[in-house]
This record gives sequence, structure tokens and C-alpha cells, in this order.
Amino acid sequence: MTLDLCQQSLKSILTIINNLLDRVCNIQSIKLHSSRYLNPTECIEAICSMLSNRVKHLTIDTTDSTRIDEMQLIVDRFRNFSSITFRLPNDSRPQLNALRDKLTKNGRDFLCHEDAGFATFWFGKQKINH
Repeated sequence: MTLDLCQQSLKSILTIINNLLDRVCNIQSIKLHSSRYLNPTECIEAICSMLSNRVKHLTIDTTDSTRIDEMQLIVDRFRNFSSITFRLPNDSRPQLNALRDKLTKNGRDFLCHEDAGFATFWFGKQKINH
């Protein structure tokens, strides 16, 4: 399922997601798309509890202004997801390298594949650091 967030307020986005989840019980993958800047922190915090137990795969568009801490927030908040794909603008290698470093430092078990403007992270079981 793809949700185009371009013309929607956060309240409308939450209503749309809630209505869809009430009507459809088998959504396993969702793509969040926006050609305008949304506050990722606000948006992710708001939809996390709605999606985290029902959806396993997330694809999210990023922009040139997306910061590594916003990407990290997405990965941290959706710990139950099997995979997260970031659709990336050009020249995103520094952000991806920083995200991989943070995930490794935090003990996350993951594989990452980059291909033509996308980076997909597949997650395994959470490692416990002693």
C-alpha cells in the first residue's frame, strides 16, 4: 500500500491510516511518499504505534534535507519491521555510512543493499551487548 502524504495534514494522514487498518487486516507493506517536506519526527512518532504490530516492510522517501538522526529515528521506532527501504536522493552515501555505523554500534543485526537510489535494510534478531 502506498500513502501519498503530499496534500495531507498530519491529522488527515492519521485518519487515513486508521481507516485503512480498520478495514484491511492483511497489510504487510507500506510506502510513505511525499514530494514536500514533512517533519519526519512528528510523522513517524504519530504513526509508529499504528503500524508497528501490523506492518513488516516500510518504504519511505527521503529528501536532500533528511538527516541521519531522522533515518535513525525511523529505524529505532519501527523495531518490529523486517525491512526498511529508504528512497534516497543523489549523494546519500555519507548518511548511509553513518546510519550503518550507528546500527552496528548499537548492536543491530542487519544486512543493507544499495541500488539505484534505494537502500534496503533487512533486520534480524536484536543483539544484546554486555
